[in-house]
Amino acid sequence: MSPNPITLLGTLYNRVTRNKAVKRKQNRDKWREKATAAWNARLPSDRSSDETCLVRSIQRDVSTQSNSLFFRKLPLEIRRLIYANVVGGEELRLQVINENKKAYNGDEIGKEKIPFKLTCPMGRRLLAFPISCKLAYMESVDDLYTCNTFRLSGVTPYWCLQRFLPSRSFGLIQDLHLQYSYPQADHMVDGLILGIPPYGSDCWRETCEDISKMKGLNHLRVDIFVWAPYIHAEHEALFFSPLTNLGDSVKVEVRVCWEKDSSVPEEEIWPFIVSRDMVYHEESNGHFSLDAELAEDQQPKSQEALQC
Repeated sequence: MSPNPITLLGTLYNRVTRNKAVKRKQNRDKWREKATAAWNARLPSDRSSDETCLVRSIQRDVSTQSNSLFFRKLPLEIRRLIYANVVGGEELRLQVINENKKAYNGDEIGKEKIPFKLTCPMGRRLLAFPISCKLAYMESVDDLYTCNTFRLSGVTPYWCLQRFLPSRSFGLIQDLHLQYSYPQADHMVDGLILGIPPYGSDCWRETCEDISKMKGLNHLRVDIFVWAPYIHAEHEALFFSPLTNLGDSVKVEVRVCWEKDSSVPEEEIWPFIVSRDMVYHEESNGHFSLDAELAEDQQPKSQEALQC
């Protein structure tokens, strides 16, 4: 009995479709592998020691500053209070100036030899006084990390900072504010799962795992913005689950722009503070903030209204 032509056509169609799907997956995986390697190549090289060349050069030749009344008359405890006031109490906004956060998969391919450049104007201003004096630098540099909030405009700035700073200095950071906003990860779960660094789920998980190793961290704030009024529980878990590794020693505050979906349990299941339906406010240099919308009677009054 000859086979049914319709059955043969159906079998052939399924085989061709399956082969095409396998081929697409292979091409996609190869593309993601190349793009991931290109992104990693643009990061600073892994630090080879606990001290940078600048710190080593300062330690080799520290002036006694014997003629300075600042060092002769003031004890170290008083000088440390002065240092904390001079270089502390600020929000250090770090940004990668040559990163295109709106680009899609594969944008990094071909840019492997163009390293990311991390900038922090406020940090340069705070170091103006310590750098002018070697002994002051040695005594105050720790306060730069312990007394300021480090605000990062994305995942790439985090890894640039993590590789740029000596291990000891990076471990002194106590307050970290990390922002996540990438159009590639919006709307669909696949955008996050299949994405390449810095917006892919693998990179996000590795980032949270690395943050959990920061010895001095006391507070972490994460702002997550996607162009969607709500997202499902499985999508939300991709963002939230990696943050559970930080433990009880770190106060974690997560702000998101979406409302709670019906698939999300009424009671929060996450061991940290989650603020939903936050309002997006765009700021300069690639930064943004997610804050609660003030009621009309709580809105700040204009100068004219105050004068009346």
